[in-house]
Amino acid sequence: MPGFGHSYDPGRCLEPAEHAEVIAELLDKIEINDVTVVGFSFGSLVATTLALERPDLVGSLVLVNPPGVGARSADALAIPARVSAITRAHGRREGIAANLRELMLCHWELIDTALIDLVSDSVARTRYVTRGISQQSQTLQLLGRVTQGVKVLIGERDPFHSNDLPGRVLAIDEVLGRGAADIVPDAAHWLQYDRPDRFNEVLLELTSVDIKMRSSG
Repeated sequence: MPGFGHSYDPGRCLEPAEHAEVIAELLDKIEINDVTVVGFSFGSLVATTLALERPDLVGSLVLVNPPGVGARSADALAIPARVSAITRAHGRREGIAANLRELMLCHWELIDTALIDLVSDSVARTRYVTRGISQQSQTLQLLGRVTQGVKVLIGERDPFHSNDLPGRVLAIDEVLGRGAADIVPDAAHWLQYDRPDRFNEVLLELTSVDIKMRSSG
């Protein structure tokens, strides 16, 4: 997305609707529609907004650990400050390792030099912080307007959600229909890296089965 990775710098942190517009322009340009859009964390807001603004392009949604589906604990909200303190005291790589341990992964054996290199490069290329937008998001209200099928994956050990997993499931299922929320065991925030088996399984299911969650509600 603009402002991240190898993309151009838009000069400010774009809102989810602006990111969604960029994706819509791309899909229009390459003439692809009826896609399954996968949004991770802040990207969930972008994916949901795209589904609302351009329903002709989006067939279904998969949201991975989205913000705005329940209150976060005080401990989870304090993670960025703790990681920043470690970064200031010991350098970027130590800060990245701490963030991977505290928030992103519960399988710490996955944390090696190659992964830290990968994340370090990503961090270096990230020009804007989306935390404020995520914390103020109203994802449930947005999902209440979505007509496509939606699957929401939440890591059982994601600090942003683990304080109230039953509440997350209840809130999401009330909006989307029973079975829309899937709590993935042994996974933290970076669920698709922690549990690629379950993540890939869900995506493969979508290639052959149309999700119709609302009909089961």
